[in-house]
Amino acid sequence: MVDLNLDLINQKAPYSVSRLNHETFRFKTDQDIEYLITFMLEYSFYSDNVYQFVVTNLKTPHSQKDPKIRNTIIEIVKNFFTLNNNPIVYYCDTSDNRQRQRDRLFKRWIESAQEIDGILTLEGKIRDEEGKENYITLISRGDNPNFEAIVSEFKNLIVTFKDKPQ
Repeated sequence: MVDLNLDLINQKAPYSVSRLNHETFRFKTDQDIEYLITFMLEYSFYSDNVYQFVVTNLKTPHSQKDPKIRNTIIEIVKNFFTLNNNPIVYYCDTSDNRQRQRDRLFKRWIESAQEIDGILTLEGKIRDEEGKENYITLISRGDNPNFEAIVSEFKNLIVTFKDKPQ
């Protein structure tokens, strides 16, 4: 179960965030678009409790430019790292071939979130089962006692999946 302080998130986030289940949170935009934010265990790492971070837009294939979405997601990520020392891995969705745009957007969001102190990111590219290039980002607190091992595992993951799986 992922611990987040929803009271604190909702004091700062422009959209109200609620818990859907033990790993998923949700919010709805002014345009009535519902987003799910999921932290599920990532089994590609041997290190304990690395989470895959998933952002799902339930209504439309393309998000509208709404800075409140970014600000809400950043508050969720900030709160996660305030309460957890576990790293997260973000894979960009490849289903509509817009993974490069998603990667750029997510990088901008994380880079502009200067208020997330002590967070380090590592980026890479892998290929999925269909051979599509996918972007992956590891985000971790720098004070994680397993940081070096996690970075090593991340780099091994990139090397393993650099080419289309056979």
